[in-house]
Amino acid sequence: MKRWLLALIAGRFGLLPTVAALADNPASPPADTHAAEGPALEVLRSPIEDIRWDDAPFEEVIEWLRGQGRINVLVRWAALMDEGVNESSLVSLHLSDATVADVLREALAQVAYNDAAGFVALGNTIRISSRRELNADMIVRVYDIGDLIVDAPDFRGPVVRVDQVGGSSGDTAPILEGSDPGNDPTERTPASAMEDRPGVAKAREIIEHTVEPQSWWAGGGKGTIRGFDRALVVRNSIEVHEMIAGRFVQR
Repeated sequence: MKRWLLALIAGRFGLLPTVAALADNPASPPADTHAAEGPALEVLRSPIEDIRWDDAPFEEVIEWLRGQGRINVLVRWAALMDEGVNESSLVSLHLSDATVADVLREALAQVAYNDAAGFVALGNTIRISSRRELNADMIVRVYDIGDLIVDAPDFRGPVVRVDQVGGSSGDTAPILEGSDPGNDPTERTPASAMEDRPGVAKAREIIEHTVEPQSWWAGGGKGTIRGFDRALVVRNSIEVHEMIAGRFVQR
């Protein structure tokens, strides 16, 4: 349940088809969410022409990862051992035309049963641990979905003076008395920006009901999702963020 969720939101609620905007164009979140582009994420996105391991210890994979750039690689071995993963766990892998993230993901899938291990990029650090531990952290991220929603201005027509229709020729009162442009959606006050726009509210609703419903406050969990003008402010686990916007969500 990854990027197709964005297509589901767009299709079900009539949002614009540019569904990649949610995953690829997050708005700048508050500074304390640490979500700026960093060296660790750049390394994870780096292309790898060819990689081959035949029964290599997992520790060798970690050392290979450390050699991909000037980054820190922190491994929570205690948490991984709870999932049956240690330095000697064997990896047999041959990948071509992949990324560093693809290699790390496939290696973790081999050593940890049922996708029990994961990783996250934070600044210049890649942290590898059990998903149980990673998901204990609640991460705040802001998703700009302005490209997914359309504001339809509520324009009102001119006011018709019915009492003047068919009047005497000497009556010079106008039949049309100007017009009322209605509510201009581009004029957003700070108070109104706090309110969900219709498209944002619908996106929020379907995410809450589709992506790990029990993780949200309404379902008894700790996660929250709020609309702010043309954005969604999401606080939830790494796993939920990955379901919304793809793998290796940065913090």
